[in-house]
Amino acid sequence: LSANIFIFSCGLIGILFAIFLFMCVSAISLGGGRDEERGLTASGSDDELITIYETIREGAKAFLWAEYQICFMFVVVFGFLIFVLVSHVDGAWDFSVGALTAISFVVGALTSILAGYIGMMVAVFSNARTTISAKKEGEQGWVESFNTAFRA
Repeated sequence: LSANIFIFSCGLIGILFAIFLFMCVSAISLGGGRDEERGLTASGSDDELITIYETIREGAKAFLWAEYQICFMFVVVFGFLIFVLVSHVDGAWDFSVGALTAISFVVGALTSILAGYIGMMVAVFSNARTTISAKKEGEQGWVESFNTAFRA
């Protein structure tokens, strides 16, 4: 019981820390708003940066969709293959074992796909904001761009 509490507590702390880091990175606005007084927003000359960011984001989504269509076919075919092959145990058929193994494979594959999608979206989200941070003069630009990239 205490191991379960420790595991879930660590998971919750990790999720809360990820939310905190996301809020730090998302405070860097790409287009106007209340962040202007803190100097964390794109200037009027950064319209091209925003256009490039949106284009890259759409391209990343299109790439992932094309990749995931193939992954979904792979998961279906190999999930069925795992179900059939694992169900035959010691000369007898036990479909409950095959089903649990196949479900575990599918859940693992889908969580891996979700992690890949989140990772790609975080990378695209933070890259433009790192560029905005790097445009500041002197050491402040280095420090803020590094912190933005590291927090992402």
